[in-house]
Amino acid sequence: HGERTGRPKMTESEKPIVKEAFEIGKTDKRAALDLLYNIVDEDSSPSIYYFIGVLHSEAGDQEKAMEFFKVTLDKVPSFRQAAKRLGILQAEAGNFAEAKVTLLKALSLGAEDDGAIYGLLALCYLNSGDAATAEYNYRIALKRNPGNDDWRNGLEKSLKLQGKKSLF
Repeated sequence: HGERTGRPKMTESEKPIVKEAFEIGKTDKRAALDLLYNIVDEDSSPSIYYFIGVLHSEAGDQEKAMEFFKVTLDKVPSFRQAAKRLGILQAEAGNFAEAKVTLLKALSLGAEDDGAIYGLLALCYLNSGDAATAEYNYRIALKRNPGNDDWRNGLEKSLKLQGKKSLF
C-alpha cells in the first residue's frame, strides 16, 4: 500500500501516537497537534509531517498546512496525497504558478480526481493567460463533475477569452 501511494511507512514507535492523535483530532485539532508536535523531530517519518499538515488544514491554518506538505514532499517526492493537498491549497490561496506545478505532479503520481484537480489546474491556466489549456482542463473537470458551477463558469470565461461561442 505504501509503495502505491508514495506514502512512507511510520516507525513502530510513531504508530500508537499517531493513532491517538487521529482519535483526538476528531474533536480537538489543537490537542492532536500538540501531541504530534511533542514527538516530531528531523528524524520523524514524513507521514508525521503530512498528518500535521492535514490537521492544520482542517483547523483552518492553510499557510501552516502548506509548510508541512512541502516538508513532506521534500522528504518523499512521490507522496501523491501530499502533492494533491498542497496543490489544492496553493490554488485556493491564489499561488497559481506553484499550484500548476504541484497539481501536475499529483496527477503524474496517479492522484485520484473527482474533477477538483483538473478544475483548479484550469483556474491556474486561466490566471496565467492560457485560455486554451484552461478550456481543455475545465472540460475534463466537468466530465468528472458535471454539476460544478465554478468549472462551468470557468469554461465560459475561457471560451469567451478565445472568442468562441458559449456552450450553455
